[in-house]
Amino acid sequence: MRQRVTIQERTVSQDALGQVVETWSALAANVPADVRMAGGMERFSNAIDQTVATVTHRVRLRYRDDVTPLNRILHGSRVLDIQSAVDPDGRRRELVCFCVERVGEAA
Repeated sequence: MRQRVTIQERTVSQDALGQVVETWSALAANVPADVRMAGGMERFSNAIDQTVATVTHRVRLRYRDDVTPLNRILHGSRVLDIQSAVDPDGRRRELVCFCVERVGEAA
């Protein structure tokens, strides 16, 4: 686990006009992790008339009980939405997160 990531949690609130505002704050920073690309795919979307890329990642880190699919992971400039977070052997030693990268979006 030589790479460092930041785990973020989402907060939803309303502004003065009643608009929903989504913000992200650090749940844990500088977390040792092993980030590996698991796959990728491109498809053409008629709805937006452009090609859409999907990149999936597997992120392995020391076990934490506060990481859920409601969180996201920052790895450098990459934003990785957590799809699932599992303890592969049930021994609470490591956590494996399967993530989808937000391609073309900024943190």
